Parts: sequence; C-alpha cells; structure tokens
Amino acid sequence: YGASLADGSEYRGEYTLSVEELKDFHRPRVLALVSAGPDALAFETVPCLSEARAILQLLDEDLIRGAGVEAWLSVSCKDGASLNSGE
Repeated sequence: YGASLADGSEYRGEYTLSVEELKDFHRPRVLALVSAGPDALAFETVPCLSEARAILQLLDEDLIRGAGVEAWLSVSCKDGASLNSGE
C-alpha cells in the first residue's frame, strides 16, 4: 500500500488505514494476479503488522484461497526485534 502513496511510508508503515481498508486496497490487485494463473504470489518487505494481517486475511478469503495459488509474505525490520513500523 505504502508504495502507492509515494511519500516513503512503504518503508515506515505509517498508514492511517484499518486492516479492512488495507484488504479493500489489496483485493482487486490480488484477484487480478490470481486470475492470471501464477505459480505463486510474493508480498515482500511489508513494514507493519496491520498490512501483514490484511494480506494474510485476504489470502484466506474463498475466492483467493480457492484458486490454489501459493503465497509468501516477508516483512521489513528496523532491528532484530521490531518491524519498520516499530511493532
């Protein structure tokens, strides 16, 4: 989500959206990708827990889970104990 803002928040994870709003943002993109029949989806360098939760919940929705596409998620950490968002 943060990359679409073009303000550097993709590195900090300082979003004002709820998990539901983040799911609504990602859903059409994920559905478009899944409909193309990829082997896998990669969600990389996610900077905050709310976006990670949104992505994981979205991947568990029937339309997406039913497509049988594998996925992975990686996060961005600012140190050995915290995500970039500080969580």
